[in-house]
Amino acid sequence: MAIKLDMASPVPLYIQIKNQIIVAIASGDYKPGAKLPSVRAFAEELEVNMHTVNKAYLLLRDEGYITLDRRRGGVVSFPPKEPDESFINNLLQDLLPCAAGAKCMGMGRKEFRKLCTQVYESLDKE
Repeated sequence: MAIKLDMASPVPLYIQIKNQIIVAIASGDYKPGAKLPSVRAFAEELEVNMHTVNKAYLLLRDEGYITLDRRRGGVVSFPPKEPDESFINNLLQDLLPCAAGAKCMGMGRKEFRKLCTQVYESLDKE
């Protein structure tokens, strides 16, 4: 999976890395049990500081997407049977500004739902 960083983006690099790894997991590029590149190797590949990759990995671990082991490194977690309350609350916090922005720009509920559905379905591999 190729991570593409936008150095001009206001989004911090570690967030870009984290988000793209989550998309790779959701779309099946990284399957449960798959080993992620080492922090050092990934940092070299992306041409960023090791601490940037490490911060992304720690966030992914804290959010339950990966486990970190000193010997095995980062490993994609097996998904829970259903999301917990903490995940749902975080998701609501992330969605609120998106929905608010859509509403401010005149997008209706139906359009917003359709867009959300398109994004969600884009993760399915054909």
